Amino acid sequence: MPGFKFSSLADASAFRDEHEDHLCPHDDRRQKTVTLFSDAPERVLDQAAVAGHRW
Repeated sequence: MPGFKFSSLADASAFRDEHEDHLCPHDDRRQKTVTLFSDAPERVLDQAAVAGHRW
């Protein structure tokens, strides 16, 4: 499951709000790292990669 570390918690939270359907159940909103399902659409993975750093 790919994880992406954002520069701020606010940025991570905004991304989560836009892509809730693709978040893993164990994604923790208290963290700057967003964890997505590995079968998330390529466009969502690309947006996460641009906004954050792959973890």
